[in-house]
Amino acid sequence: MTDIAYYSVVQYIADLERREALNVGALLEFDDTIEMRFVLDRPQLNGAAETVRRFESTLRQLVADGSLEDSETSPEREGLRALAVRRFPHFALTEPRPVALNRGAAEVLEELAERVVDEPAALAR
Repeated sequence: MTDIAYYSVVQYIADLERREALNVGALLEFDDTIEMRFVLDRPQLNGAAETVRRFESTLRQLVADGSLEDSETSPEREGLRALAVRRFPHFALTEPRPVALNRGAAEVLEELAERVVDEPAALAR
């Protein structure tokens, strides 16, 4: 039997008025654990790699502390679902989506990062 995990894409939004997002990371939740993988060597970041790195550090700290919810999070949301609805300046997390955990979580996360972050949409076909 294949287990189901959930993933969310981390998006960086440089210009909040234009709301043009760039996928910069992937989060994977399984067995009450959240793992993440960020891709910082993207030319589209235009020098914002350090900003993304700091956000990754912030997310890792929130996960480590178990501080996924904030004052605006409804009580029935937990884990990645709670984190995905939080508001972060210049960053957004997509609504968690299911993914088959048919091999190791690290492999699934790496594949997700390559597919939804690293690989341009035009090449994903």
